[in-house]
Amino acid sequence: MKNASVTLDTNAYRNFSGLVVPNGTWTVSTLVAAEQLRQISAYASPYVVMELASHLRDATDPHFEVCRTAIQTLYEHCEERTGQLRMIADAESLIAHMLYGRFPASNAQTNEALAQLARAIALSQSGPLHHSVIKQCAEIGKFIDEGERNFVADLANAVQWLNPSCAGWEPFSKDRQKRKRALAIVRSDDMKTGIAATQVIKARRLLGEKEDGPDLEGMANAVLAHAPVAVALYRQIVELLISNGVDVSKKEHPNWIWDIQIVFGLGEELQGGLPKLTLITADKAIARAATEASVGGSVLRLADYLARLQ
Repeated sequence: MKNASVTLDTNAYRNFSGLVVPNGTWTVSTLVAAEQLRQISAYASPYVVMELASHLRDATDPHFEVCRTAIQTLYEHCEERTGQLRMIADAESLIAHMLYGRFPASNAQTNEALAQLARAIALSQSGPLHHSVIKQCAEIGKFIDEGERNFVADLANAVQWLNPSCAGWEPFSKDRQKRKRALAIVRSDDMKTGIAATQVIKARRLLGEKEDGPDLEGMANAVLAHAPVAVALYRQIVELLISNGVDVSKKEHPNWIWDIQIVFGLGEELQGGLPKLTLITADKAIARAATEASVGGSVLRLADYLARLQ
């Protein structure tokens, strides 16, 4: 593996710092050296920074230490010589720039704040976190919680749209024919276009463009062409709801929203003509979505990635 751009998801950083490094096979320094030898550049995802930082608002959080170590690893892994953090733009910014050639100003400010937060946490080493860092982590935690609640609410609305009489998460548990028809809709090209169109409307809203502006279908097709994994992953989640009646509000299911965000840009060239982006993750749903979108080679498990560096 040579001349590539990579980004690790949240669990990849947690596993590298919490399992791989203690085994003595790798350190962050040897990882960076191996990547530099092969002209591989690592980029941090803003969503990974947020997911890890959300556990640092409370020192009694059972994941506090592993997430703190993971964020230190992320910073050291993606640090420029200047001390700046190499970071991919967030999903909303990627779509907005692709469609309109500009980034939402508020998003750029947020991403810069996240980069500075990661740096502050990394430089604190094992000492106490500054109260301003804890405050920022608490704000991020609220953002994460709200984003997951909204995601659950959106899918609950989808269930109600599919079957208004449904009181839970199994819209067609007793009607195989209706389930079959619903699955046909979810698997259709129109469904993919509809999912992509919601991203166009969101980008227009962020940029102050008219939400009902022209060429919605054309722009939706552009999103489909450049962010097929995100669309496929969302579609698969809706299909899972219809087929198995998964309660999205339980366990780690609300976390799916961040998986969808992280895969935007997967398999695409980064700005500036840099190599196409590869995601390091063990998430099977993401791997399936990437395969569906014909970019399965842009997803690697951590162990496989490290093996390619040896």
